[in-house]
Amino acid sequence: MYGIFDGNRHIGNIAISGFISVHKKAEITYVVGDRKYWGKGVGSFAVFEISKKAINKYKLNKLYADVADANVGSRMILEKNTIEGLY
Repeated sequence: MYGIFDGNRHIGNIAISGFISVHKKAEITYVVGDRKYWGKGVGSFAVFEISKKAINKYKLNKLYADVADANVGSRMILEKNTIEGLY
């Protein structure tokens, strides 16, 4: 689990969990709890950064996440950060 910060201010968390080593994949979960940061690109930035860490540090090939139907902002974050066929 990693914190999402704006300077010293803790505004959310993002985590990689559920590692499946044979397939080199894991799930990401995240929350930007401070509503003042919603719609400002913070979630997208966090997902992008954790994706880089998943590839470089953990040598993963695939990340996945679930999203609630009503959570349009999170759905947009995941669609923006969807990259397939890198390998």
